[in-house]
Amino acid sequence: MSAIEETALTLDLLQQDIQPALDYTDPNAVVETDDDRRGAEDLLIVLRQAYKTAEEKRVAITRPLDETKKRVMDLFRPHLARLDTLIGVLSLRLSEYQLAKQRAAQEAQDLVLQQEADRVREARANGEFVTPTVLLAEAVPEIRKTSHANLGSVTYREVLDIRIVNASLIPRDLLLPDMVKIRARVQSGAQVPGVAVVKRMVAATRAGR
Repeated sequence: MSAIEETALTLDLLQQDIQPALDYTDPNAVVETDDDRRGAEDLLIVLRQAYKTAEEKRVAITRPLDETKKRVMDLFRPHLARLDTLIGVLSLRLSEYQLAKQRAAQEAQDLVLQQEADRVREARANGEFVTPTVLLAEAVPEIRKTSHANLGSVTYREVLDIRIVNASLIPRDLLLPDMVKIRARVQSGAQVPGVAVVKRMVAATRAGR
């Protein structure tokens, strides 16, 4: 029997065990008397036990798979780490080269524009009328974003690396409240401005008396 067939059989058996409770449970039922409460409490205990049993069965099935997955990942991790390091180094070097070429092209473009502006200004100072004659596309070659290598192509694009230098200056709408810390502070008895605390009852179950 395959693992999938075994899992399906386990689910069928679990479903049969809890089906009577599921059939008897009315989602719209209300608890108005002590008898209602005891009946609902018994159902709650049965359902939570069924949930616990199902979770234990699931873990029993998936734990070996998780352990196998971990062993495979541990086996591949050093190899992938070396590849990732080499990829990172080469990507950095290529990006630096591409950026240097773009900067050089920009500087060359600025120089051509400045020279053309100086020529026009000098001509007008001498009473001559001239029009710009230099085409940037001809004077400064375009640095293409995609480079074609022997085995394929590499495309260069700009990305934004963002780091926080002063958290106190970040706009309030970009801050994410830490609910774990807020709950801990409320439970300690402290007041937390901007937080509404509403008490509600939860039911914890334990089988037997």
